[in-house]
Amino acid sequence: MEYINTSASLSNISEEYGEYLWGMVLSNLKNIIKAEQFDTWFKKVEFHKLENSTIIIAVKSNFVREWIINNYFLTIKKELLKVDKKIKKISIIIANKDNINSELSSTKLSHLTSKDVFSKLNPKFVFESYIVGEGNFLAYKICLDISSKKVVYNHNNIYYVHSHVGMGKTHLLQSIANQIKNNSKYDKVGYLSAEKFMHNFVNAVKSNNLFELRNLVNDIDIFLIDDIQFICGKESTQREFSLTLNSLIELGKIVVIASSVPPHSLELSDMRTKSLMISSNTVHINNFDYALRVKILEFYNSKNEIKFDMKILALIAEKITTNVRELEASLNNLATYLTISGQEPSLDNIILYIKNYMKSSNRDITMEAIINGVSKFYRLSKVEVLSKKRTQKLVLARQIIACISKELTSLSLKTIGKKLGDRDHSTILYYLKRYNDQNSKNPSLKNDLEVIKNSLAI
Repeated sequence: MEYINTSASLSNISEEYGEYLWGMVLSNLKNIIKAEQFDTWFKKVEFHKLENSTIIIAVKSNFVREWIINNYFLTIKKELLKVDKKIKKISIIIANKDNINSELSSTKLSHLTSKDVFSKLNPKFVFESYIVGEGNFLAYKICLDISSKKVVYNHNNIYYVHSHVGMGKTHLLQSIANQIKNNSKYDKVGYLSAEKFMHNFVNAVKSNNLFELRNLVNDIDIFLIDDIQFICGKESTQREFSLTLNSLIELGKIVVIASSVPPHSLELSDMRTKSLMISSNTVHINNFDYALRVKILEFYNSKNEIKFDMKILALIAEKITTNVRELEASLNNLATYLTISGQEPSLDNIILYIKNYMKSSNRDITMEAIINGVSKFYRLSKVEVLSKKRTQKLVLARQIIACISKELTSLSLKTIGKKLGDRDHSTILYYLKRYNDQNSKNPSLKNDLEVIKNSLAI
């Protein structure tokens, strides 16, 4: 009987099939990419190996590799899946004259993990603690259905939750993530703030692992991104978000976006991405009516050590008509006032305080008001704050302005920078990161910020 080397035979079959597979992909690419571009970037790209559902292709230089990853990776992946849906990964290596097996990076994602890429979740943000009423029921119901993957609302899988600042968008998005993580062993979910998305992209470019970052994002089933309006203003970040969005849609994933700006008002240069936003399943959280404001106050009142009478809650609900944050803050501020003054939580004792403190809480807070408030707190002139001077006190004031503007307005980072002395988008991003880093080491900074925010409401 003739002995057959089975492993060698399988290896040959795998190599032949891999050659065929890559040949089909190249043939398809030739039909959709201009001839000049195809000849420049793909003519010398060669099949190298097929193993463990991974196709490995070889290029001549790191420059070619990065160009293909940044500009054609999604197209290659799409055409590859048309030929064989069992292929799970693509690896692009550098083939040099001495050693064709020298790989620059691997698709095993050795540099990044999900913990590095996605934002931390607040365990308190769950559906059970989200107070529902007429103004927010639709958003609540859609997000609840998304968490159980029961959604069949429209022709695409993009959901856009829109409301003014402080209406519970972050609570809903993180509730989806917490629900899935706690109840599903199979579905993968990733929550990102727009700020974190930008940090990921910048760091990935610097550390040469953009390929790994994209793989991690594409691997999840439900992608949640918060405060998308802050991504506007920088072309490279917008382009990366467009690639991410299109890739997830092509892979049939669910994308949930939250913003304080309606989709048609987003400052996006990529019109295809803006069109996708506009045509998404958009749900608006309406202003809370009196009944819902009372329900929210009752919920927070039940959590506080000092319990307020319903008459006091009703008075607050009449005065505060803006958002959830203001309602919660009003109870916390009242509790602090009573603790310091030693008074009882009676209607007579605090009615004057409520009237004085909350008399102007309904007005919209502008960037100009924030700049003036911070300048006054730090005893600086507005001219100094907007200048190019870089003393420690001025830089801190600008960081505070950036943080409050991001939280209390719906302005993009580009617009915030423009109003803050004509600074660019990346500078505001740096201010936000720098403040967060310092805040964790110096709690008094958070107190300063809260005092300034409270002064803006008076």
